[in-house]
Amino acid sequence: MTGVWEILKIKECREAGLNKTATAKRLSMDRGTVTKYWDNSNYIQQEPTYHRPSKIDPYTEYIIKRLEKWPELSAERIYQEIKKQGYEGANRTVRCYVAILRPRKVREFKPYETLPGEQAQIDWGHFGDIIENGHRKKLYAFVFCLSWSRILYVEFITSLNMAVFNGCLYRALQHVGGVPATILFDNAKTVVSERVGTAIRFNLELLQNAIAYGFTPKACWVNDPESKGYV
Repeated sequence: MTGVWEILKIKECREAGLNKTATAKRLSMDRGTVTKYWDNSNYIQQEPTYHRPSKIDPYTEYIIKRLEKWPELSAERIYQEIKKQGYEGANRTVRCYVAILRPRKVREFKPYETLPGEQAQIDWGHFGDIIENGHRKKLYAFVFCLSWSRILYVEFITSLNMAVFNGCLYRALQHVGGVPATILFDNAKTVVSERVGTAIRFNLELLQNAIAYGFTPKACWVNDPESKGYV
């Protein structure tokens, strides 16, 4: 089954100007799959929101630590090691997992000079407490910044739930009058559902927004403010 993230990458390639053949080659997909989802975003309604258990789950922490220390290790070597520990899954599952988690030589989310409309960054700040309708609440700021022009949108809020986030994002895009190609986020729960090393599972509702608005979500490195330095 083709997942939400894969379809989003197809859309990203299409928006960048690649044709279907080039997109299929770049994403290592069958051209028929690319054609199927080239103009279709309704598939999201059919996507599961749960994590499907896998035989490799009990061994992911071990694999991550091994690759962090020895990134040159082959997937076959990893497979043989966890097989001795009791892993009963397929070799192919290990190869796919290692391909996702293998540490990169270059950090993917380091700041770089962007082109107009290429990137925006979003972050949240905490500004103490306020009294609202007789109740004490935490005061936050939703901050949206275009990386090239530094156009800024700030909205003060008292909740960090998904509904509030969706509203802030909508008003920020209205304020700047368009949608950047990518948006770099912090690792908030409204953005990242799960993160294991360099592998990121984005919140499904965020991916739905990304499809609807036409941007690609990115997540910065954990505890690394430099990777989202513009905002």
